Amino acid sequence: MDYEFTDEQNRLVSEAAGGLARAGKSMLSAGILTAVYVVLTFVDPRELVVVSDSGHAFLAAMDYMLWVVIALLVIYISISVIRLAVPLRLIATTSGKDISHLMEFIKELGRICRLCSTCLIVVCVLLAASIGLAIVVF
Repeated sequence: MDYEFTDEQNRLVSEAAGGLARAGKSMLSAGILTAVYVVLTFVDPRELVVVSDSGHAFLAAMDYMLWVVIALLVIYISISVIRLAVPLRLIATTSGKDISHLMEFIKELGRICRLCSTCLIVVCVLLAASIGLAIVVF
C-alpha cells in the first residue's frame, strides 16, 4: 500500500530534517569545544593575565557557574528528547490514527530540534567563555 504525504505533511518532514541537521551541527560544535577545553585544562597553559587571589577565586566561581548552566541545558535537552518518544509510541500502541500520530511525532521532532539547536548554541557560547577563562587566567 502506497501513501503520499500532503503538502503540509511534506513541509513538516522538511522542517524536521532541517532541524535535525542544525541540531547535529550544534552538537558537533559543542563536542569539539568540550574537547578543546579538556585538552587546554590538561595541558595547563600559562596564564596570560595575572590576577589577585580574590580575582582568581571570582573567575573560578564564574567558570563553575558556566558549567552548571551547561549541565542544566543538557539535562533540559535530554528530558525534551525523552518526551519525544510519546507520540512515536502511539503509532505502535494505537490503531486507526497512525498517520496523524506520525505527523504529530514529526512536528514535535522539528520543535525539539529547534530547541536543541538553540540550547546547544548557548552551550557553545558558554564553552567558548570557559575556554577563554582557561586560556587567559587559569
